[in-house]
Amino acid sequence: MILILTSSDDQSTLQVIQWLNFHKLAWAKIDTNTPLTLIELLIDRETEEFIVDTPEGVRIDTREISAYWYRRGHLNLNIQVNLNDELSEVTRRQFETHMESEVRILIDSLHFCLAKKKRLNTFQTADLNKHHVLAEAKKFGLNIPPTIVTSRREALTDFKDKNGPLITKAIQHGIRFRMHGETSWVEYLTYTESFNESEAPLHFFPTLFQPQINKAFELRIFYLDGAFYSMAILSQKDEKTTVDFRKYNFEKPNRNVPYSLPHSIEEKITALMKSLQLESGSIDMIVTVDDEFIFLEVNPVGQFGMVSTPCNYHLNQKIASYLNHKA
Repeated sequence: MILILTSSDDQSTLQVIQWLNFHKLAWAKIDTNTPLTLIELLIDRETEEFIVDTPEGVRIDTREISAYWYRRGHLNLNIQVNLNDELSEVTRRQFETHMESEVRILIDSLHFCLAKKKRLNTFQTADLNKHHVLAEAKKFGLNIPPTIVTSRREALTDFKDKNGPLITKAIQHGIRFRMHGETSWVEYLTYTESFNESEAPLHFFPTLFQPQINKAFELRIFYLDGAFYSMAILSQKDEKTTVDFRKYNFEKPNRNVPYSLPHSIEEKITALMKSLQLESGSIDMIVTVDDEFIFLEVNPVGQFGMVSTPCNYHLNQKIASYLNHKA
């Protein structure tokens, strides 16, 4: 059986499952909204295994898992805590804090068991520190943008003097939030933005800054077990998408075309992905007007449909084939 851990709304997972069905492969899917009942966790000289039940009565025994795909999300254990009503509020909270900690460790142990399987990625590598990834990329010979995180305008001014005009973006994750407008809800997303350091106060919340690179085009690359599926995003001919292609112009979308990476860049990215213990991931790069390749980041759980569909890469089918081969 192939086990898939994913988020409940991930359409790419459902498309991969269609291919698993085509190949007549047994599979089970659980997501963050699936409250699992733990039957047992067994760790002995020979094995690390567990058994859980889903609310629908499906039993998942890791000894029967032939391959595992960590797509997104986390395990959700349905554990009820019943404390004596006579306990004081302080004592009750101490017990609750302790048991919450125990459950977190237990869930981590279950993820550890799954990571031992033949797999495509793991929970442990789903949210890599972006600064660590940049340092690793540099170690393997990839060009990276100079980066500073600071809360002082003085340091920012010095950085700008050395590197030129700046952009700013989230240290780790952007934010998506909704606000109620006059007539309806409005959704806001944070992007990469141009930044004028003269507008910064003397002291501010720690913020990440990089030079604004003179791009020829942007690359979104999906990596799967040593294979590269790359797409060039021609974002520089539209003022709206020049800094960040995600500021989509839906009336006149950027042109997206298949792209072949130089072999030397593929070798460096492969070494990086192995170092990060990733079997797959979505990689963002920039190609400058001087034909220099700049590595920005890798997202282990990034969307791959945006690369697959325009470039006819059929990545859903390829992931299903990978899981079939692992199984």
